Amino acid sequence: MVDRLRNSEANSRRIANVKLVSAVLAGLWQHILSKKRYNKQHLIPLEEVKLENLENVGDSKNGWLIKTRTKSFAVYAATEGEKHEWMLHIERCVQDLLNKDLIYRAKLAEQADRHNDMSKLMLQVAESSEKELLEEERNLSLMPSRIPWLDEADPKKQVAKNYREEVEIELRELCNKEVVDKSLLPKCVTAVSKGVLLEDEGDYLRYLAEISSGDARQEVVVKSRAAYGEAFELAKKEMSPAHPIRLGLALNFAAFYYEIDNSPDKACHLAKQSFDDALPGVDTIDDGMKQDSSTILSASS
Repeated sequence: MVDRLRNSEANSRRIANVKLVSAVLAGLWQHILSKKRYNKQHLIPLEEVKLENLENVGDSKNGWLIKTRTKSFAVYAATEGEKHEWMLHIERCVQDLLNKDLIYRAKLAEQADRHNDMSKLMLQVAESSEKELLEEERNLSLMPSRIPWLDEADPKKQVAKNYREEVEIELRELCNKEVVDKSLLPKCVTAVSKGVLLEDEGDYLRYLAEISSGDARQEVVVKSRAAYGEAFELAKKEMSPAHPIRLGLALNFAAFYYEIDNSPDKACHLAKQSFDDALPGVDTIDDGMKQDSSTILSASS
């Protein structure tokens, strides 16, 4: 699997130009036809533009000139504004293709248990996409896996300390709160997707709290509590007590209270209250969610 991931990364560079050219051609063709401003003699069907025969895609003053070994055609924009509009459309086509490649590589990374690689790839998708992430894409967690910290009692304490510091730096880079606040949350259109992202934010801040100390720890504890709190209030307002997202959030929030906030009473109360509220409604939710909710309830009983 690791070899497949490496090969995919190498192949992505090799086929990048092919994808970009394909996107340029497809983007131009689609946009020109939608505008209905073209001279048919200047255009040839895309299926006749074989990638292996492509010689050049040149940028002219107000458009593009596309040449193959046997044919060529010119595309002209009426104004600079129209050319800019075409370019934006083409850029979106290009980015969609590149994001599909990143998502595929993230899936390979997940299968290879390279969760930090998966997180880095999905963060690229999240930052570049103009749309809300699909459920399948959200399931490729944006957050890195928790890293088992070396015991301070390790006889090679200095080596352990140095390694811990290296991993802490890496984790802080991956756990970028601004990605959630600036790139992801503004694109959310459903309560479920927003709740999932806020829960993820609380989770990664909880992970940071585990490795932080002093004022830095207190800062991430406060932010983690706020993220969980906002997510849970949203879940209570928009989701039924038996909804699996709400249940999973409640358990993670309880884990924060118990492990990070040193509030075992709050943790127990939240877990018990969520369990009691959800149990009567499990049979009333959609079949697709029922199994997930039942599994969570079984784990928390």
